Amino acid sequence: MTLEDLHRRHLIDTAFRGGLSVALYLAFPAFSDVYRLWERESGNGAQWTQTPFEYPPVSALFYEPLSWLPSSRWAVTLNGIIMIGAAVAITRALTRGSNLNETSPDIKMWVASPALLLFLPINWDVLVALIAVLGVAALYHNRSALAGFWHGIGTAFKVFPGAVVFPILPLINSWRRRSIFLLCGLIALVVPYLTYAFVEPGQWLFHLEFASDRGDIQSTIWGILDRVYDAVGADLSNGTINVLSSMSLAAALLLITWWADRTRPTFAEVAAVGVIAMLTFNKVFKPQYILWALPFLAWIRADRLKVRIAESAAVLQFAVIYLALPGFIYPIHTAIRVVSLGLVASDILRPGSNRSHGRTS
Repeated sequence: MTLEDLHRRHLIDTAFRGGLSVALYLAFPAFSDVYRLWERESGNGAQWTQTPFEYPPVSALFYEPLSWLPSSRWAVTLNGIIMIGAAVAITRALTRGSNLNETSPDIKMWVASPALLLFLPINWDVLVALIAVLGVAALYHNRSALAGFWHGIGTAFKVFPGAVVFPILPLINSWRRRSIFLLCGLIALVVPYLTYAFVEPGQWLFHLEFASDRGDIQSTIWGILDRVYDAVGADLSNGTINVLSSMSLAAALLLITWWADRTRPTFAEVAAVGVIAMLTFNKVFKPQYILWALPFLAWIRADRLKVRIAESAAVLQFAVIYLALPGFIYPIHTAIRVVSLGLVASDILRPGSNRSHGRTS
C-alpha cells in the first residue's frame, strides 16, 4: 500500500467513524447540545429555561441556520454532517503535516480516537479545532495574516484558539510578521463582537455575564479545590474561582511563551501545550473539549497511551453526566485527565524531547 493509499484510507475511515457517531446521536439526540439548544430556543425544552443565547458571536452565527430547521433532529443531522466534514479536513491537514519537514504525524491517534467517535456531533468543537489547525498550518507557510484571521475567528467562535496566540509569537521571525498576525487576529475577533453588541445587545451582555457567573466547575481542578474547601467548612466563591482560573491560565501561557522563546519548538508543539494549559486551568471542562487538543497531539506524535488515558477520563465524565453515576467520580476522572495531559505536556516541554523534529519559520 502506497502512502497516498494509506492517507486515502484514513480519510474514508474518518468519514465512516463520523457517520457512526452521527447515527448514535440520532438514536440518542439528548446527548447533543444542538438538540437541547433547538428544543430550548423553540420553547419546547424542559431541561433549560428560556434564556438569551450564551455562546460567543461566531457560535451564535453558526447556530442560527440550525435553528431554522423544522425539527431538532434535522439540526442534529446537519450539524453532524458539518462536523464530519471538519473531522475529515483535520485528517487531511494531518496527512499533509509530513510535508512540513517534520516526522509523520500520528494520524491514527486522531482517526481512531474514542473521543472523536463519541463526541464528534455533540457541539461544534471539531469545527473550531479545524480552525485552530488551519491557523497553525498557515504559520508554517509564512502566511501571518491568514494565521491571525483563523485564530481571531476561532477565538470568537469558542475562545480556546486564543490560548496559543501569545505563546506562538516568539516563533514568528520578524516584528513585522508578528504585527500582521496580531492585527489580523484582532480584527477577526473584534468585528464579530462589535457586530453582536450592535445587533443583539441583550444576548451580547448575557454571553459575557454567563461566562463570568457560570458555576459548572465540577470537572475541573477548581471543582476539586471547592470540595476541599467544603470538607473543611470553608466557602470558595465563584468570583474567587474566576480570579484563580484567569491568573493561573495567564501565568501558564506566559511560562509557555518564555519556553518557546528559549527552546524554539515547533508551532504545533506550542499549540499543543497552550491548549493543554487551557484545558487544565479553564473554569469549565466538558467532555468534548478534549477534541481541542487531539489534532495537535496527533500532529506532534505525543505519547498515545497518555493521550488515550486522558480521552478515557473524558468518556468517564460523559458517562457520569448521562448515566447519572455517583458524584464522587467527578474528582477521579478530573484528576486522571489533568495528570495524563500534564505528563503529555511534560514530555513536550522536556529539554531534548524527541518530538522537536520541525523548525519554526
